Amino acid sequence: MGKFTNKIKFIYFDLGGVFFHWRIGVKRLAEKFRRSYEDFDAVRVKYEDLICRGKMTPEQFWEKYVEEFNLNVEPSFNFLDSWVSLFEPIPKTHQLAWELSNKYRLGALTNAYPGIYDLQIKKEMVPKIDFQPKIISCEIGIVKPEKAIYKLATEKAQTPKEEIFFIDDVQENVTSAVEFGWQAIWFEENNPSRSIREIRESLGIRDYRGRRN
Repeated sequence: MGKFTNKIKFIYFDLGGVFFHWRIGVKRLAEKFRRSYEDFDAVRVKYEDLICRGKMTPEQFWEKYVEEFNLNVEPSFNFLDSWVSLFEPIPKTHQLAWELSNKYRLGALTNAYPGIYDLQIKKEMVPKIDFQPKIISCEIGIVKPEKAIYKLATEKAQTPKEEIFFIDDVQENVTSAVEFGWQAIWFEENNPSRSIREIRESLGIRDYRGRRN
């Protein structure tokens, strides 16, 4: 893997699957309502594009679950808050981001539901770094891997595209970013240590103990 030390000025982080495990939240929510993960996740996949584009609210999204599975849910149940509470952070990536923030400008680029980013920050699933800009799909109506979102993110970063580095857990998003002209790396959610080593090697930076990987 090449090193881009002399080129990279800006790093975009995806959030879910990079800073936290979100699929485990789907699994735990399915268990709570005594449904299979596969059935529960199928509903998510069916409506994911609409909610990530901001064309559906989290409340409307949850209502699809209630209808699909005939769920008996207390009126006070807050789907989004409950779901985010079931995520698990990936501390090693948090530490990496804090370290990189000392050298690079950092931004967030995420396919996300309305209102979920603030909850992710509040519940410490995402490090409290001042990511600027924050490109959140539901706010702009564009989702990864569409090229338009990388074009917008490049403009917002005010950085030439060849100087942008992107970290995402979905290979299709990484491939699209590279085709657009960014440097990018696939983050392996279930093996963050290896992915972090690859990021360090790509950027030509030392690990926490001052040793090159």
